[in-house]
Amino acid sequence: MGLPDLNLLRVFAEVVEAGSFTKAADRLHMSKGAVSRQVTALEESLGARLLNRTTRTLSLTREGAAVLDHAKRAVESACYAAAAASELSGNVTGTLRLAAPISFVDAEFGRVLPEFMERYPDLTVEMDLSEHMVDFVGEGYDAGIRISSMVDSSLIARQLAPVNRILCAAPTYIERYGAPESLEDLTQHRCVVNSQLRDRGHWAMRRKDGQTVSIPVSGPFIANTSVAIQPVVLAGLALQLAPDFIVYRYLREGRLVQILPDALEDIVTLHVIYADRRYLPSKVRAFVDFMVEKYGESRAPWLGV
Repeated sequence: MGLPDLNLLRVFAEVVEAGSFTKAADRLHMSKGAVSRQVTALEESLGARLLNRTTRTLSLTREGAAVLDHAKRAVESACYAAAAASELSGNVTGTLRLAAPISFVDAEFGRVLPEFMERYPDLTVEMDLSEHMVDFVGEGYDAGIRISSMVDSSLIARQLAPVNRILCAAPTYIERYGAPESLEDLTQHRCVVNSQLRDRGHWAMRRKDGQTVSIPVSGPFIANTSVAIQPVVLAGLALQLAPDFIVYRYLREGRLVQILPDALEDIVTLHVIYADRRYLPSKVRAFVDFMVEKYGESRAPWLGV
């Protein structure tokens, strides 16, 4: 019996981790049939059945469990070897799979992404956008962007710039409806509601004295992305509570005006994240360094708004 093909081991390990041929096929960018054939080819080369297959379930045989541990280590070692070779050659190549929030990419990161791609022309960037938390390791991402106060302890998180949310409105809104003079006044104003927020009908704000209050809000427009919200606010139809990275340009241009500047919200932080690996691939290192360059703790363009 010869040595099993490394690619077959990789496909087998992915099937087990994903829990199905269909999910593994999606992750590997292969057809379900091709994935199934490769697992069958591995079983034939080893002379043992590795998976129990039914129409609804997939489970490891005793032989499969033994092979899985070795398969994972073999694939991991091959990845380290490839990363080391790439690092020594100075080349940043391959495919970089990123997970990022829609709002940050649309408002800010999309502006600098072409610079990153021009800097590394041999690198392919595959970006998945979502405002929801993703299974970072399970879905096979290389790196990601997160805006939060805490990050999963199983991941490495490089802290970047702080992010604050700002109450603001267009000058035309203030001319038409006036400006709230207190947090309680917000209940009488037209507010855009972001349905992505955990409690979308309330804005949790902190007074200057440190007291936190929950303000019920409502208004003429509800949406789950800033892409739709900003035109409504800029048109003077409602006011908003938005991250500074979304509104800082409008504030500097005078198209938006900050309201109740002494009203605060707990500050969160922009992070670049990646899996806890003993050897960091050059493509991930390049992305982390780029994010620090553009959005380090004192470098982000929205700071000082």
